[in-house]
Amino acid sequence: RMVPTTTTVNKAGLQSKWWNLQVSGAAPAPACLEGYGRQYAALFERHCGEHRKDHQRCMRKGKFDPLDMKTWYPVCGEPYEVETACAVSLLKEVDVRCRAQLDSAADAVGHGQAPNPKLTKQLESVGQCMAQLGADKHLKLTVDTAQAKERFRLSKQLLAR
Repeated sequence: RMVPTTTTVNKAGLQSKWWNLQVSGAAPAPACLEGYGRQYAALFERHCGEHRKDHQRCMRKGKFDPLDMKTWYPVCGEPYEVETACAVSLLKEVDVRCRAQLDSAADAVGHGQAPNPKLTKQLESVGQCMAQLGADKHLKLTVDTAQAKERFRLSKQLLAR
């Protein structure tokens, strides 16, 4: 199970009001993980898993501490940026295709005490939408790998200073 990271959400420029609630913590992380965590993880693996594996392989090979970005980024930053670009592209697609369900979930946040049955139901609906997206064999993401590589090149120069 996984949900989109704050970095991915912030980079994506999404339209649904749901994402700010997830990032701010107003939407409880356990509820998000339960409602659509499996479906999002499956979508991510299908479309961005190869990029994540490239990044993880680099990190393992260099035996880098993932919390020490200054050390690992010059070596493993390019696959990280490509993975992030893929995740942003995926999230934009989710935002467009599941907007109604995401906005309904946003409206359910704060209505009632935890556990919030209305929010739970709406998050299950988000999960169902993501599952349908995952079943779409024609879904092709547009990942700007050239821009990701350029972002890496520029960031690497900044880190070198």
